Amino acid sequence: VWCDTAQGIFLPPQRRHVGLVFQNYALMPHLDALGNVALSLLHLPKAERMQQARRWLAHVGLSSEQQARRPATLSGGQQQRVAVARALAREPRLLLLDEPFSAVDQMNRQGLYRLLADLRRELGIPIVLVTHDLNEARMLADRLAVMDGGCVLQAGTPASIHSAPRNARVADLVGIQNRFDGVWIGSADGLARGRLRWLGDTADDPAAPVLAVRDKGKLPAGHAVTWVI
Repeated sequence: VWCDTAQGIFLPPQRRHVGLVFQNYALMPHLDALGNVALSLLHLPKAERMQQARRWLAHVGLSSEQQARRPATLSGGQQQRVAVARALAREPRLLLLDEPFSAVDQMNRQGLYRLLADLRRELGIPIVLVTHDLNEARMLADRLAVMDGGCVLQAGTPASIHSAPRNARVADLVGIQNRFDGVWIGSADGLARGRLRWLGDTADDPAAPVLAVRDKGKLPAGHAVTWVI
């Protein structure tokens, strides 16, 4: 715990072992790539500081020539690699990524995906990724939290959320299109029946398809519902 006002815990930012990568890189324009990474290591002697900065920049795939260039002369993908190296140089216990790929073109994005996958295996630390890209989340995440309006609607593995969304809003957010409206009829013998509106039929049409599902006792008869199939 780094900050908990209720318990009187407050660590200064420089003592929090958290690495943060911003969406817009947040690099110092007047410093070269090496200087940007070294800036996060001011607690070290200069020689060690520069050595660490070079090591991490090389680790994320930047050559000595690229390390000597200022951000404006680097591509978006290269700038984000500098930002990742800066975040990792302090050896954080937690890495936070705030939409780190959204400002990067598709070709560079694929390279950054591979870099992040490699770092996950090598570092063994929690990595929290904020993204609006569903495919990105499925590809990179072990666990996924679907948020809307600042609230977590559902959390679990990407596969479990996609196969069993908790409600219609989660289904919308994860891109499920097989959604059908209907009316809950009621339960009998441990099963509940719902009449499904299908291809423009009304839910109270006797000819409308009927689904039978296990009754959880949560819905009154006549309640409007949405199925996700």
